[in-house]
Amino acid sequence: MKHVILFSLALTIMSCSVFKKEPKTKPLDLNKIYTQVDKQPEFPGGNDALFQYLGKTITYPAAAKEAGTTGKVYVSYVIERDGSISTVKTLRGIGNGCDEVAMEAVQNMPNWSPGEIKNQSVRTQFVLPVNFTLK
Repeated sequence: MKHVILFSLALTIMSCSVFKKEPKTKPLDLNKIYTQVDKQPEFPGGNDALFQYLGKTITYPAAAKEAGTTGKVYVSYVIERDGSISTVKTLRGIGNGCDEVAMEAVQNMPNWSPGEIKNQSVRTQFVLPVNFTLK
């Protein structure tokens, strides 16, 4: 009698594992632009190198100096799967040439390390605030 019960129990456990459904994971859409990723994109050399690059690249426009224009320009862009920059646009600008200078600096950036989801490179949207201050 004991043998029958053990055999029946073993069959029940085996049948449960056979019919157990694994959760389905959606494959990544490689054309989608993600805003949240497992690993953030990174400028070559990190944030310090990014700030150095912006400091060397951006010159205060003469019209902005004359008008006393200060503030932040918010530039949106996409870091592609290969690390290149695309879809550069100003989200919020301050005018007098500052918006164009900030966009040009972003467009001419070297390739970044791309963002990743599940160890796979994905297109990632990024917003960079560029601060213009007069001293």
